[in-house]
Amino acid sequence: MFGMFRSAFRDATFEVNDMIAEGDMVFALVRMKGIHQAEFMGVPASGRAIDVGVADYFRFENGKALEHWGVMDTGAMMHQLTGATA
Repeated sequence: MFGMFRSAFRDATFEVNDMIAEGDMVFALVRMKGIHQAEFMGVPASGRAIDVGVADYFRFENGKALEHWGVMDTGAMMHQLTGATA
């Protein structure tokens, strides 16, 4: 998934809006922005900008992320890519 995303949004940026760490767990609220430059999830490159909210949860051990759970507002992203309404 990450490879497909990086291919379609080569200029993508991620801005951390909030981060909470406790023990070996880290939670981050992030804004993901980029320009749609290649096919993504069946949608051909549109040249449209995206600005999407993401929530990520990581578990670390010995300085390495071992587990990751993430939620992205894919509905908003697809709307921004296609201009379609639900």
